[in-house]
Amino acid sequence: MALELLGVPILFMVPSVVSGVPALVLWGIWGIYTILWIVMLVKSYRPVPRLRWFGWIGFIFVNVLLYLVNDCFFRPFVMPTGSMQPTLCGIDSIPDWTSVVWDADFADRYDFSVDKQNMRARERARLIKEQETLIIPTGWERIKQQLEGVSYIHVVASSNGSLDSIGPVKRFLRFNIKQSLKIGGAEHVIWFPPDLGESGLRHRAGLFVGHVYHKGDDVVKLRVRAADRIFVERCTYIFRSPKRGDIVVFETKGIPKAQRETPSWGIPPDEFFVKRIAGIPGDVLSIQNGHLYNHGQFLSQPTNLAKLEFSVPPAIQIYLTNSADTFRVPDGCYFFVGDNTTNSLDSRYWGAVSGKYIIGKVSEIYWPFARAGRVQ
Repeated sequence: MALELLGVPILFMVPSVVSGVPALVLWGIWGIYTILWIVMLVKSYRPVPRLRWFGWIGFIFVNVLLYLVNDCFFRPFVMPTGSMQPTLCGIDSIPDWTSVVWDADFADRYDFSVDKQNMRARERARLIKEQETLIIPTGWERIKQQLEGVSYIHVVASSNGSLDSIGPVKRFLRFNIKQSLKIGGAEHVIWFPPDLGESGLRHRAGLFVGHVYHKGDDVVKLRVRAADRIFVERCTYIFRSPKRGDIVVFETKGIPKAQRETPSWGIPPDEFFVKRIAGIPGDVLSIQNGHLYNHGQFLSQPTNLAKLEFSVPPAIQIYLTNSADTFRVPDGCYFFVGDNTTNSLDSRYWGAVSGKYIIGKVSEIYWPFARAGRVQ
Protein backbone atom coordinates (compact mmCIF):
# COMPACT_ATOMS: atom_id res chain seq x y z
CA MET A 1 0.00 0.00 0.00
CA ALA A 2 2.87 2.42 0.73
CA LEU A 3 4.20 2.07 -2.82
CA GLU A 4 0.73 2.50 -4.23
CA LEU A 5 0.26 5.73 -2.28
CA LEU A 6 3.62 7.05 -3.49
CA GLY A 7 3.02 6.03 -7.08
CA VAL A 8 -0.21 7.93 -7.70
CA PRO A 9 0.89 11.43 -6.70
CA ILE A 10 4.08 11.17 -8.71
CA LEU A 11 1.94 10.56 -11.78
CA PHE A 12 0.32 13.96 -11.28
CA MET A 13 3.24 15.87 -9.86
CA VAL A 14 5.97 15.28 -12.45
CA PRO A 15 4.28 16.86 -15.50
CA SER A 16 3.32 19.98 -13.54
CA VAL A 17 6.82 20.75 -12.36
CA VAL A 18 8.95 21.45 -15.40
CA SER A 19 9.01 21.63 -19.17
CA GLY A 20 11.70 21.33 -21.82
CA VAL A 21 14.90 19.37 -21.16
CA PRO A 22 14.44 19.01 -17.36
CA ALA A 23 10.96 17.65 -17.99
CA LEU A 24 12.34 15.02 -20.38
CA VAL A 25 14.80 13.93 -17.69
CA LEU A 26 12.08 13.70 -15.04
CA TRP A 27 9.71 11.92 -17.41
CA GLY A 28 12.46 9.38 -18.09
CA ILE A 29 13.05 8.85 -14.36
CA TRP A 30 9.32 8.60 -13.79
CA GLY A 31 8.99 6.08 -16.64
CA ILE A 32 11.75 3.86 -15.24
CA TYR A 33 10.18 4.11 -11.79
CA THR A 34 6.78 3.11 -13.16
CA ILE A 35 8.17 0.09 -15.04
CA LEU A 36 10.07 -1.14 -11.98
CA TRP A 37 6.98 -0.60 -9.85
CA ILE A 38 4.84 -2.69 -12.23
CA VAL A 39 7.50 -5.45 -12.36
CA MET A 40 7.63 -5.52 -8.59
CA LEU A 41 3.87 -5.76 -8.32
CA VAL A 42 3.73 -8.61 -10.86
CA LYS A 43 6.49 -10.55 -9.13
CA SER A 44 5.08 -10.03 -5.66
CA TYR A 45 1.39 -10.40 -6.55
CA ARG A 46 -0.82 -12.26 -4.17
CA PRO A 47 -4.52 -11.98 -3.45
CA VAL A 48 -5.25 -9.30 -0.87
CA PRO A 49 -8.48 -8.37 0.85
CA ARG A 50 -10.42 -5.50 -0.67
CA LEU A 51 -10.08 -2.14 0.98
CA ARG A 52 -12.86 -1.24 3.33
CA TRP A 53 -14.54 2.13 3.06
CA PHE A 54 -12.21 3.75 5.63
CA GLY A 55 -9.22 2.44 3.65
CA TRP A 56 -10.44 4.18 0.51
CA ILE A 57 -11.04 7.40 2.47
CA GLY A 58 -7.48 7.26 3.78
CA PHE A 59 -6.13 6.57 0.30
CA ILE A 60 -7.99 9.55 -1.22
CA PHE A 61 -7.05 11.82 1.70
CA VAL A 62 -3.31 11.15 1.36
CA ASN A 63 -3.36 11.78 -2.43
CA VAL A 64 -5.34 15.01 -2.04
CA LEU A 65 -2.95 16.13 0.70
CA LEU A 66 0.11 15.48 -1.45
CA TYR A 67 -1.49 17.32 -4.37
CA LEU A 68 -2.19 20.34 -2.16
CA VAL A 69 1.37 20.35 -0.87
CA ASN A 70 2.65 20.31 -4.46
CA ASP A 71 0.29 22.99 -5.83
CA CYS A 72 -0.41 25.24 -2.86
CA PHE A 73 2.87 25.33 -0.97
CA PHE A 74 5.43 25.12 -3.78
CA ARG A 75 4.57 26.26 -7.28
CA PRO A 76 6.92 26.18 -10.29
CA PHE A 77 7.26 29.18 -12.60
CA VAL A 78 9.35 30.09 -15.62
CA MET A 79 11.11 33.46 -15.54
CA PRO A 80 9.33 35.25 -18.43
CA THR A 81 11.73 38.12 -19.21
CA GLY A 82 15.14 39.54 -18.43
CA SER A 83 13.78 42.23 -16.10
CA MET A 84 15.34 40.56 -13.04
CA GLN A 85 18.81 39.92 -14.48
CA PRO A 86 21.35 39.06 -13.24
CA THR A 87 19.50 37.61 -10.24
CA LEU A 88 17.02 35.73 -12.40
CA CYS A 89 17.51 35.23 -16.13
CA GLY A 90 14.88 35.15 -18.84
CA ILE A 91 15.28 33.58 -22.27
CA ASP A 92 18.26 35.00 -24.11
CA SER A 93 19.74 34.35 -27.52
CA ILE A 94 22.88 35.22 -29.48
CA PRO A 95 22.25 36.86 -31.84
CA ASP A 96 18.85 38.41 -31.11
CA TRP A 97 17.30 40.21 -34.09
CA THR A 98 14.10 41.17 -32.27
CA SER A 99 14.59 44.94 -32.34
CA VAL A 100 15.58 44.92 -36.04
CA VAL A 101 12.60 42.79 -37.07
CA TRP A 102 10.25 44.90 -34.96
CA ASP A 103 11.48 48.10 -36.62
CA ALA A 104 11.03 46.54 -40.07
CA ASP A 105 7.50 45.42 -39.24
CA PHE A 106 6.42 48.88 -38.09
CA ALA A 107 8.58 51.04 -40.34
CA ASP A 108 5.51 52.58 -41.96
CA ARG A 109 4.38 54.01 -38.59
CA TYR A 110 7.59 55.83 -37.72
CA ASP A 111 9.60 58.63 -39.31
CA PHE A 112 13.14 57.46 -38.61
CA SER A 113 15.86 60.08 -38.55
CA VAL A 114 19.22 59.62 -40.26
CA ASP A 115 20.80 58.94 -36.86
CA LYS A 116 18.22 56.22 -36.22
CA GLN A 117 18.91 54.60 -39.58
CA ASN A 118 22.65 54.68 -38.97
CA MET A 119 22.18 53.15 -35.54
CA ARG A 120 20.13 50.31 -37.03
CA ALA A 121 22.78 49.74 -39.71
CA ARG A 122 25.41 49.39 -36.98
CA GLU A 123 23.12 47.03 -35.09
CA ARG A 124 22.64 44.84 -38.16
CA ALA A 125 26.40 44.69 -38.70
CA ARG A 126 26.91 43.67 -35.08
CA LEU A 127 24.29 40.90 -35.29
CA ILE A 128 25.70 39.56 -38.56
CA LYS A 129 29.16 39.39 -36.96
CA GLU A 130 27.73 37.57 -33.92
CA GLN A 131 26.11 34.99 -36.18
CA GLU A 132 29.22 34.49 -38.33
CA THR A 133 31.53 34.07 -35.34
CA LEU A 134 29.19 31.83 -33.33
CA ILE A 135 30.82 28.43 -32.78
CA ILE A 136 28.50 25.49 -32.12
CA PRO A 137 30.17 22.92 -29.84
CA THR A 138 30.00 19.18 -30.35
CA GLY A 139 30.36 16.05 -28.25
CA TRP A 140 30.65 16.31 -24.47
CA GLU A 141 30.89 20.11 -24.51
CA ARG A 142 27.49 20.26 -26.26
CA ILE A 143 25.98 17.93 -23.62
CA LYS A 144 27.57 19.94 -20.81
CA GLN A 145 26.11 23.20 -22.13
CA GLN A 146 22.72 21.52 -22.57
CA LEU A 147 22.75 20.68 -18.86
CA GLU A 148 23.60 24.32 -18.19
CA GLY A 149 20.48 25.40 -20.09
CA VAL A 150 22.25 26.38 -23.32
CA SER A 151 21.10 24.96 -26.65
CA TYR A 152 21.72 25.72 -30.31
CA ILE A 153 19.61 26.00 -33.45
CA HIS A 154 21.35 25.69 -36.80
CA VAL A 155 19.54 25.54 -40.13
CA VAL A 156 21.47 25.57 -43.41
CA ALA A 157 19.76 26.12 -46.76
CA SER A 158 19.80 22.85 -48.73
CA SER A 159 19.21 24.60 -52.04
CA ASN A 160 18.80 28.02 -53.60
CA GLY A 161 15.46 29.69 -52.96
CA SER A 162 13.48 32.17 -50.92
CA LEU A 163 12.00 31.66 -47.47
CA ASP A 164 8.43 30.66 -48.23
CA SER A 165 7.03 30.13 -44.73
CA ILE A 166 7.81 29.79 -41.03
CA GLY A 167 5.69 27.09 -39.46
CA PRO A 168 4.41 27.16 -35.86
CA VAL A 169 6.02 25.11 -33.13
CA LYS A 170 4.28 21.73 -32.88
CA ARG A 171 3.90 20.54 -29.32
CA PHE A 172 2.96 17.37 -27.50
CA LEU A 173 1.82 17.91 -23.92
CA ARG A 174 4.41 20.39 -22.61
CA PHE A 175 7.15 19.51 -25.09
CA ASN A 176 8.27 21.33 -28.24
CA ILE A 177 8.52 18.59 -30.89
CA LYS A 178 9.41 20.39 -34.11
CA GLN A 179 9.21 23.53 -36.18
CA SER A 180 9.53 23.74 -39.95
CA LEU A 181 10.87 26.31 -42.39
CA LYS A 182 10.17 26.07 -46.11
CA ILE A 183 12.96 27.42 -48.32
CA GLY A 184 12.67 27.17 -52.08
CA GLY A 185 9.91 24.60 -51.65
CA ALA A 186 12.09 22.33 -49.45
CA GLU A 187 11.13 21.69 -45.86
CA HIS A 188 13.79 22.23 -43.19
CA VAL A 189 12.83 20.72 -39.81
CA ILE A 190 14.09 21.85 -36.43
CA TRP A 191 13.61 18.95 -34.00
CA PHE A 192 12.90 19.66 -30.33
CA PRO A 193 13.41 23.42 -30.63
CA PRO A 194 14.07 25.29 -27.37
CA ASP A 195 11.53 27.71 -25.97
CA LEU A 196 12.17 31.16 -27.46
CA GLY A 197 9.58 33.06 -25.43
CA GLU A 198 7.16 35.55 -26.92
CA SER A 199 9.67 36.70 -29.56
CA GLY A 200 9.66 33.39 -31.42
CA LEU A 201 12.03 32.10 -34.08
CA ARG A 202 11.27 34.80 -36.64
CA HIS A 203 12.28 37.65 -34.36
CA ARG A 204 15.21 35.91 -32.67
CA ALA A 205 16.78 34.73 -35.95
CA GLY A 206 15.82 37.75 -38.09
CA LEU A 207 13.75 35.81 -40.62
CA PHE A 208 11.81 37.55 -43.39
CA VAL A 209 9.50 35.69 -45.74
CA GLY A 210 10.71 36.24 -49.29
CA HIS A 211 14.37 36.63 -48.38
CA VAL A 212 16.56 34.69 -50.83
CA TYR A 213 19.14 32.17 -49.62
CA HIS A 214 21.78 30.26 -51.50
CA LYS A 215 22.70 26.64 -50.90
CA GLY A 216 24.91 26.41 -47.82
CA ASP A 217 23.80 29.74 -46.31
CA ASP A 218 23.06 29.87 -42.60
CA VAL A 219 19.32 30.50 -42.34
CA VAL A 220 19.19 30.17 -38.55
CA LYS A 221 22.21 30.11 -36.27
CA LEU A 222 21.35 30.77 -32.64
CA ARG A 223 22.71 30.13 -29.17
CA VAL A 224 19.73 30.03 -26.81
CA ARG A 225 19.99 30.27 -23.05
CA ALA A 226 16.94 28.85 -21.28
CA ALA A 227 14.99 30.94 -18.82
CA ASP A 228 15.45 30.23 -15.14
CA ARG A 229 12.84 27.90 -13.71
CA ILE A 230 11.97 28.81 -10.17
CA PHE A 231 10.04 27.54 -7.18
CA VAL A 232 7.65 29.91 -5.44
CA GLU A 233 6.78 29.36 -1.79
CA ARG A 234 3.10 30.10 -1.49
CA CYS A 235 2.93 29.55 2.28
CA THR A 236 5.58 32.10 3.34
CA TYR A 237 3.21 35.03 3.67
CA ILE A 238 0.75 33.04 5.76
CA PHE A 239 3.18 33.51 8.65
CA ARG A 240 4.61 36.97 7.90
CA SER A 241 4.11 40.02 5.72
CA PRO A 242 6.21 40.63 2.59
CA LYS A 243 9.46 42.47 3.27
CA ARG A 244 11.60 44.88 1.32
CA GLY A 245 14.00 42.93 -0.85
CA ASP A 246 11.77 39.87 -1.27
CA ILE A 247 11.44 38.62 -4.84
CA VAL A 248 7.80 37.74 -5.44
CA VAL A 249 5.40 36.58 -8.13
CA PHE A 250 2.15 38.54 -8.46
CA GLU A 251 -0.86 38.64 -10.76
CA THR A 252 -0.89 41.45 -13.30
CA LYS A 253 -4.63 41.94 -12.79
CA GLY A 254 -3.58 43.74 -9.61
CA ILE A 255 -2.31 46.60 -11.76
CA PRO A 256 -5.22 49.04 -12.36
CA LYS A 257 -6.59 48.76 -15.90
CA ALA A 258 -5.86 52.41 -16.69
CA GLN A 259 -2.18 51.77 -15.95
CA ARG A 260 -2.05 48.35 -17.64
CA GLU A 261 -3.40 49.61 -20.95
CA THR A 262 -1.63 52.76 -22.13
CA PRO A 263 -0.42 54.06 -25.52
CA SER A 264 3.14 53.10 -24.51
CA TRP A 265 2.54 49.56 -23.21
CA GLY A 266 -0.12 46.93 -22.74
CA ILE A 267 -0.08 44.35 -19.95
CA PRO A 268 -2.57 41.44 -20.13
CA PRO A 269 -4.53 40.92 -16.89
CA ASP A 270 -4.00 37.15 -16.85
CA GLU A 271 -0.21 37.03 -16.57
CA PHE A 272 2.31 36.91 -13.74
CA PHE A 273 5.20 39.27 -13.04
CA VAL A 274 8.36 38.49 -11.07
CA LYS A 275 9.76 41.55 -9.29
CA ARG A 276 11.57 42.63 -6.13
CA ILE A 277 9.73 44.53 -3.40
CA ALA A 278 11.26 48.00 -3.09
CA GLY A 279 8.60 49.61 -0.93
CA ILE A 280 6.16 48.40 1.72
CA PRO A 281 3.06 50.19 3.07
CA GLY A 282 3.93 53.63 4.46
CA ASP A 283 7.27 54.01 2.65
CA VAL A 284 7.98 57.30 0.90
CA LEU A 285 10.31 56.43 -1.96
CA SER A 286 12.54 58.53 -4.17
CA ILE A 287 15.53 58.01 -6.44
CA GLN A 288 18.53 60.19 -5.66
CA ASN A 289 22.07 59.92 -6.96
CA GLY A 290 21.02 56.80 -8.86
CA HIS A 291 19.91 54.90 -5.74
CA LEU A 292 16.71 54.21 -3.85
CA TYR A 293 15.83 56.42 -0.86
CA ASN A 294 13.09 56.00 1.76
CA HIS A 295 11.82 59.01 3.74
CA GLY A 296 14.81 60.96 2.42
CA GLN A 297 17.37 58.43 3.69
CA PHE A 298 19.51 56.14 1.59
CA LEU A 299 17.99 52.64 1.67
CA SER A 300 21.09 50.73 2.83
CA GLN A 301 19.21 47.56 3.86
CA PRO A 302 18.59 45.05 2.51
CA THR A 303 21.79 45.06 0.47
CA ASN A 304 20.06 43.56 -2.60
CA LEU A 305 18.11 46.82 -2.88
CA ALA A 306 20.97 49.10 -1.89
CA LYS A 307 23.15 47.86 -4.75
CA LEU A 308 20.56 48.61 -7.45
CA GLU A 309 21.48 51.53 -9.68
CA PHE A 310 18.93 53.68 -11.51
CA SER A 311 19.87 55.66 -14.62
CA VAL A 312 18.14 58.64 -16.22
CA PRO A 313 14.49 57.56 -16.67
CA PRO A 314 12.86 57.38 -20.11
CA ALA A 315 10.18 59.89 -21.02
CA ILE A 316 7.38 57.32 -20.55
CA GLN A 317 8.27 56.66 -16.88
CA ILE A 318 5.57 58.10 -14.60
CA TYR A 319 6.85 57.80 -11.02
CA LEU A 320 10.22 58.65 -9.41
CA THR A 321 11.30 60.59 -12.48
CA ASN A 322 13.69 62.93 -10.61
CA SER A 323 15.21 63.40 -7.15
CA ALA A 324 12.34 65.61 -5.99
CA ASP A 325 9.64 63.17 -7.13
CA THR A 326 8.42 60.93 -4.31
CA PHE A 327 5.96 58.06 -4.09
CA ARG A 328 4.09 57.12 -0.92
CA VAL A 329 3.16 53.44 -0.86
CA PRO A 330 -0.52 53.09 0.14
CA ASP A 331 -1.68 50.80 2.94
CA GLY A 332 -1.89 47.16 1.88
CA CYS A 333 0.16 47.82 -1.27
CA TYR A 334 3.72 47.24 -2.44
CA PHE A 335 6.11 48.98 -4.82
CA PHE A 336 8.02 46.65 -7.17
CA VAL A 337 11.19 47.06 -9.23
CA GLY A 338 13.21 44.76 -11.46
CA ASP A 339 16.90 44.20 -10.72
CA ASN A 340 17.59 45.01 -14.37
CA THR A 341 16.58 48.60 -13.67
CA THR A 342 17.23 49.89 -17.19
CA ASN A 343 15.00 47.26 -18.78
CA SER A 344 12.12 46.60 -16.39
CA LEU A 345 8.49 47.60 -16.68
CA ASP A 346 7.66 47.95 -12.99
CA SER A 347 6.03 50.19 -10.38
CA ARG A 348 7.94 53.19 -11.70
CA TYR A 349 5.53 53.00 -14.63
CA TRP A 350 2.28 51.70 -13.11
CA GLY A 351 2.49 52.40 -9.37
CA ALA A 352 1.87 50.16 -6.37
CA VAL A 353 -0.05 46.86 -6.35
CA SER A 354 -2.26 45.45 -3.62
CA GLY A 355 -0.67 42.68 -1.57
CA LYS A 356 -3.65 40.39 -2.16
CA TYR A 357 -2.36 39.74 -5.69
CA ILE A 358 0.99 38.39 -4.50
CA ILE A 359 1.21 34.65 -5.24
CA GLY A 360 4.28 33.92 -3.13
CA LYS A 361 8.00 34.39 -2.54
CA VAL A 362 10.58 33.11 -5.01
CA SER A 363 12.73 30.64 -3.09
CA GLU A 364 15.13 28.97 -5.51
CA ILE A 365 16.19 28.22 -9.07
CA TYR A 366 15.91 24.54 -9.95
CA TRP A 367 16.91 24.76 -13.63
CA PRO A 368 19.40 25.19 -15.25
CA PHE A 369 21.52 23.05 -12.95
CA ALA A 370 24.47 25.46 -13.26
CA ARG A 371 22.37 28.24 -11.66
CA ALA A 372 20.37 26.09 -9.25
CA GLY A 373 20.21 27.30 -5.66
CA ARG A 374 18.57 29.73 -3.26
CA VAL A 375 17.55 33.15 -4.54
CA GLN A 376 18.48 36.24 -2.56
